Amino acid sequence: MTAEDRVCVALLFCATFGVGSMSFGSIFAAAGPLVASLAIYFLSACNLHASVAVSKALTVAPLSVRTFSDLGYFAFGDVGRRVVLASEAGVCVLTPIAFLILGGTTLLPQIFPDVHNVSTSGWIVLLALTVLPIVLIPTLRGTGPLCYLGAAAAVLTDAICIGYSLTHLPLSPRETELHLTHIAPTFGTIMFAMGTAIIIPPIQRQHSEPGRLANLVSLTLLFITAIYMLIGIVTYYQFGCTAPATLLDQLPSSGWKRLATSLMLFHVVIAFPMLLNPTLFDLERYVLGKDSDADVLQQTLALQAAKAAANQPILHGTPTVASLDDDGFLYGSSSTGTGMSTASAPTTAYYQTQSPTGSAVSSGTATASKTAFPTAFFCDTSAEQRPEIDMVPFTWRDRLCSSMLRTCVLALQTFAAVALQNCFSDILSLIGSTAITVSCMIMPCLCYLKVYPIPTHAFIGRCDRALCYVILVTSTVLGIYCTVVAAGNIAANLSKYELFEPMNTTTALWDGATDQFPTCYAGERN
Repeated sequence: MTAEDRVCVALLFCATFGVGSMSFGSIFAAAGPLVASLAIYFLSACNLHASVAVSKALTVAPLSVRTFSDLGYFAFGDVGRRVVLASEAGVCVLTPIAFLILGGTTLLPQIFPDVHNVSTSGWIVLLALTVLPIVLIPTLRGTGPLCYLGAAAAVLTDAICIGYSLTHLPLSPRETELHLTHIAPTFGTIMFAMGTAIIIPPIQRQHSEPGRLANLVSLTLLFITAIYMLIGIVTYYQFGCTAPATLLDQLPSSGWKRLATSLMLFHVVIAFPMLLNPTLFDLERYVLGKDSDADVLQQTLALQAAKAAANQPILHGTPTVASLDDDGFLYGSSSTGTGMSTASAPTTAYYQTQSPTGSAVSSGTATASKTAFPTAFFCDTSAEQRPEIDMVPFTWRDRLCSSMLRTCVLALQTFAAVALQNCFSDILSLIGSTAITVSCMIMPCLCYLKVYPIPTHAFIGRCDRALCYVILVTSTVLGIYCTVVAAGNIAANLSKYELFEPMNTTTALWDGATDQFPTCYAGERN
């Protein structure tokens, strides 16, 4: 495993494993051990397949396809781009807002229980100021060293919670009463912990050999799923249907709880800019017209040219750097690196779909510092200017504009978190049930089916294609159901919503009028 491989694994693990891992005990409590295990296994397989599908689709797309929205445009035109952008923004913008609310209303007050003169709104603003320096890091690769620490912090949080519970809290196993109204909502919780397809393109941009990422994604997600299953099984073994909503809730107020909460807060601070990165990258490219990850693209082009030169006969001729227009694919191209006309294009079925540029670049004069973005992002740029945009390095003015743009985005998120903290969970459930399903399940499979040449003549290829259709059907059905349920919750609680109303963080005592553990059998719910 190379250094780039390790960085990409750390980025993927830190972005995926975190806050959602603390809820798997409640998933087992709501759905029972058998149904919960099957649901986690099935949705994990769907998520893994969708994530790998995005990675494989990007490897056969032109090098100008740099983002998930580019892939949507490459596969389905403007409609695909708009659908991906909308769903991606719903996940990448709203999830960090949820992190701000979680940190300001739960984590920070638990870490500093003696500080009573700071409201939840003040904690949210303080957390946003803490996150700002990491958000200003220009590239995702720059956060790599921090991601090692963020991933370790998330794992240690779960380990502390489970270890303390097993050694200090008594066993109270009660079996779960299976009911559809308890099982169905767990789909949203599982998807919140597993939706990774939208972060695959930005992580893949950090690797000079993108073809290696599919295997890394598979192994990393399998490892994460194993940890999720372990957390759920151990928590259900100890608490049964009485398992708390999160692992932190089962700990009494002590130094161990403050330590675990501090570690989870540290993870939230690191993961926050990672989840926001896809939207920030699109905004910067639209506003500044430049690619902040251009250095990795240069390495990719240099590696491609070196491989092409290594495959040439010794006396064949002087190798030249392949241009993006003549050798548009990083993989699947039979170019020898010597300037190739379209008449001698490779036999791959998708080679004729080239990067949507306005002018061709001669292979004799092309350099590795020029490429083109899809016209969907630069509709106001002339065709003659597009090839010059991509690889132009960032100046200090560009960095300043980028910092101001990122600061404005974080300020808007902070404002939304303060204004909607009392009702944001229901709003997040409504948008998340649609945005996560579309961006992490439906669109990855559709783009994969459209772009990637699946070998349907082989049994594995037919299974691959069939699994895509299974994911599309199940994700659509479950997504619609969760959307209806979330909309019903909003309608029922609409009269209780107030803007800028601080969230009540005090734990309400059980009054005996309702069931304390509603997922247990009758007679064991209190």
